[in-house]
Amino acid sequence: MTSAIRLGVENAEADSIIHGLITIFELLQGMNLDATNHSIRRLRLVWVEDTIAFEQNAFLGRIADGWDVIGAWTWFKNLQEADEESGSGLWVLVKALTDAVVFYHKNFPSTLSLDYNRLRTVQLNFQALVYQAACRRTLDETLQFLGWTGKILPRSYAELFLRVADLISDQGLRYDYWQKRGPVALEVVRAAYEVCGNRELPASEHLEFAETCLRHCCDPKKPVFGALRSSLARALKDKVDDEVCAIDDLTPVQLMRRLVPQKPGFAVQSENEGLVHIAKRISHIAELHWRIWGPILYEQPMHVGNRTLDHTSLVEDALHGQGSSPSRRTNEFGELPRNTGLS
Repeated sequence: MTSAIRLGVENAEADSIIHGLITIFELLQGMNLDATNHSIRRLRLVWVEDTIAFEQNAFLGRIADGWDVIGAWTWFKNLQEADEESGSGLWVLVKALTDAVVFYHKNFPSTLSLDYNRLRTVQLNFQALVYQAACRRTLDETLQFLGWTGKILPRSYAELFLRVADLISDQGLRYDYWQKRGPVALEVVRAAYEVCGNRELPASEHLEFAETCLRHCCDPKKPVFGALRSSLARALKDKVDDEVCAIDDLTPVQLMRRLVPQKPGFAVQSENEGLVHIAKRISHIAELHWRIWGPILYEQPMHVGNRTLDHTSLVEDALHGQGSSPSRRTNEFGELPRNTGLS
């Protein structure tokens, strides 16, 4: 690059000078970006290491101003007393959040207010998997009704899920097959015909059968819906347990890298991919929530000597380091909770 400039000056060649200057500017720009990215990585690490202490101080300030969290403490203690198997407080919280996702609970304690939108989104993701299982069941039943005894390829299910997802895409994340069970039933019959090699238009009796089956599978009041949900819930619990065990001792950066972003089109993911994704979200929310609230609230006793737990005692105990000083692992945690959807 310098030689190009030198030769350009010596030979009075403007093109050579310009080429040399462009090369130099590109090199300088690259060096500047490398330095910037390095600084960002360092700042990010410092930020995630200080997040827990910052959040705890912020929440303690709100408690000192009168924010009522005694109800949240009672909620957690009730869970703990009712659960004799989980052992640690983190596992009690993990189980509670998993149940909230599976059974679509809408009431959460005040300490989970910043995680409300995230939890609602994860609930809808799980509901989408239940509806996909209902759609799969309806396709199987329809093929039996048509007399098909052959093997159903995974591709047939995937193509059906993709078409149905496009059909109900105007509903955002809700994926409510119940409201559009007629058009969904039509897609199921079309998929069944494709498997059978039937090129005719869908018959009315086949459409009626598929819609009836879909109506039973998608109705939360019907046993078949409960069976589908229970099956997915068992698989989800196992994956959540594995995920919590895997992330419990991770550093902040490792934890943030492990949380794989949700890819577009959640409703067309395979069942296993969907469950893994939900398990990652639940475990991440639970781990973050516990590291923040465990030391300053959930692990605090109701009675200390002659004093009863209240807003003042929470703040005083935390500021004096009585049972609320963040551990080394706590100080290294990584994501500030935001009142948004999944990031």
